[in-house]
Amino acid sequence: MTDRLTVDTITSDQLDALQLQAARMEHAVQQYAELHVRLEDAEAGITAAIRQRKAAEERASKAERAEAAIARVRRLCELTITASVRVQAVAQARDTLTALDEPKEQ
Repeated sequence: MTDRLTVDTITSDQLDALQLQAARMEHAVQQYAELHVRLEDAEAGITAAIRQRKAAEERASKAERAEAAIARVRRLCELTITASVRVQAVAQARDTLTALDEPKEQ
């Protein structure tokens, strides 16, 4: 014998319990689907944030390298002004420093 309910053997209380169970399962499936969408959105947001952070780090690194190069040029110009006997070299070094000190073009 089987414990499976049939139309002829099910009581109204058992039917109500089955319908409640089915409604709860349907609700759980809907919640799962909504949470899945939210998870995908969160993952996409995290991926975008990681990309933005990497881009910002690359820009910062590039800026640091540029600042270091400018510092080296300044040091070379200062040494040229201090130690060179060539008038043209000193003038060029001063012009370079002046150009470095001018406001940045926007």
